[in-house]
Amino acid sequence: MPVPDISELSASEIDAVIAQILIIRPAMLPAQPAEPPSYSIALADPAWRAFLDMGTGMSIVRLCHPALGWLDFALPAMERAKLAGVLVTHSLTPIIPPTPAMPPVQH
Repeated sequence: MPVPDISELSASEIDAVIAQILIIRPAMLPAQPAEPPSYSIALADPAWRAFLDMGTGMSIVRLCHPALGWLDFALPAMERAKLAGVLVTHSLTPIIPPTPAMPPVQH
């Protein structure tokens, strides 16, 4: 199936297409894998917000992706506690920068 040329669409039109894809994709097969892939293209230091939804007791974590916009995740108490524990462990882990390779020994 050929992919339509979307290069002429405006930002708001692209956002509307992405919103439709985000609604349709979860029902399609194959489903997204349960585990992330071994490679990563991580976005450094994204904008984020978090708040506690008093109606559900869930933490709402919002991360801003430059292409997808704000993505919201609702974490129940147990997942919130696990994530907090992982982040605290990361915060307390000393980071040792890599050392440059030693120059070859001259004889």
